[in-house]
Amino acid sequence: MGLTRLPMGITLDRLHRNIEMGLQKSTSEPDACWIPIDPVGPIRIPMSVAYIDGYYYDTPWIPHVYIPG
Repeated sequence: MGLTRLPMGITLDRLHRNIEMGLQKSTSEPDACWIPIDPVGPIRIPMSVAYIDGYYYDTPWIPHVYIPG
């Protein structure tokens, strides 16, 4: 598994607290620009398993969340 690069000054705790924001942004702006990274995860969300596979360009600390299937 490759190394994951987090934006400067971002802790994993802050990242996980903002996963829901990433899910909301993925839904409302599915074509928004994002920076791909090696997956962090899997992470558990209700009724599914998801991966953080990038960050949005406009606010890099909001994760882009990929839900397989």
